Amino acid sequence: YVARLECGDPARVSARVGLEVLPAGDPLAAGAGTDNRVAIRSDRYPVHPLLIQGPGAGAGVTAAALLDDALRIAGEAAGAAYDAATALRASPARYAGSGCGWSIA
Repeated sequence: YVARLECGDPARVSARVGLEVLPAGDPLAAGAGTDNRVAIRSDRYPVHPLLIQGPGAGAGVTAAALLDDALRIAGEAAGAAYDAATALRASPARYAGSGCGWSIA
């Protein structure tokens, strides 16, 4: 998946997430395995974007986050209060990120 946030003009912000076919030379196409890559294009980096790359969450952390979400939804559906301490024991890691002008794959 590729997430894009474009904000060249404050009145015209565009965001989208989805599958994309990337050309072989695209900076986001060079990642491997569970790597996450962020390409930041700006006035200073219009042609060759600033790249940030690092390991993704991996299968274990992703599964724990999904389990956490499922437990929260089930608890709320049953009318029980969501207990964050219990959820943290089931899911020790969470991931979040954002940024203006970023493309993430």
